[in-house]
Amino acid sequence: MAGCLLGPPALAASLQVSPVTIDLQARQNSEGLWLSNSGTQPLQAQVRVYAWVQEGGEDLLKPTNDMVASPPMLTIQPGQRQIVRLVRVGAGQAPPSMEKAYRVVMDELPVGEGAEGVKFVLRYSVPIFIAPPTTEPAARGQAIAAPPLDWGLQDGPAGVVLTASNKGRVRAKVTNVSLAGRNGKKIVLSEGLYGYVLPGSVRHWTLTREAGAAARGGTLDLSVNDQAISVQLRAVP
Repeated sequence: MAGCLLGPPALAASLQVSPVTIDLQARQNSEGLWLSNSGTQPLQAQVRVYAWVQEGGEDLLKPTNDMVASPPMLTIQPGQRQIVRLVRVGAGQAPPSMEKAYRVVMDELPVGEGAEGVKFVLRYSVPIFIAPPTTEPAARGQAIAAPPLDWGLQDGPAGVVLTASNKGRVRAKVTNVSLAGRNGKKIVLSEGLYGYVLPGSVRHWTLTREAGAAARGGTLDLSVNDQAISVQLRAVP
């Protein structure tokens, strides 16, 4: 799930979104998301909220009635912006025992001639996290503490699979990942976001052939919630 997916290059994308991550306190019922139009023509956008889970090591988005976007459809004039309210449904609902995750997906819709048959111009997918009551989110711009992760390797149908199991109650944001093999050669897997590991979940990444060979007994250097760590990987049985 990329932060944004570009459509056909001939179509100019002008939708901008802020912030790029939303943290809600356990009993907070709503938050605002700003959509702006940086182009010279009016734009139309569709906004939907999905539950975000990880099953079989992969990210999945599922329909949800827990949270809604208001308005779900909007038109923004050039140089203008509009707020979309993300509202939790059911006042007084019990706070989660561990952090819950959602994704708000915004599609910029084509307008004018040639729009028919094109599904979207630009798509943004912004994560939403609802903290458990004893782990309130950090102030905006500050990282939350890194949860305990259990790293390992598996043999998969397409090669060696790097696995991470989150034993904590909040997400792990994995960035700046590199692998050092036993021969000392460094292989960069990601210079930015590599992915999230949601609490109580497992995330899989299939490695290239070169990285898979280096991973056997190698060392993984990465950041989890902006905290640098090193992990000695277990060899595949």
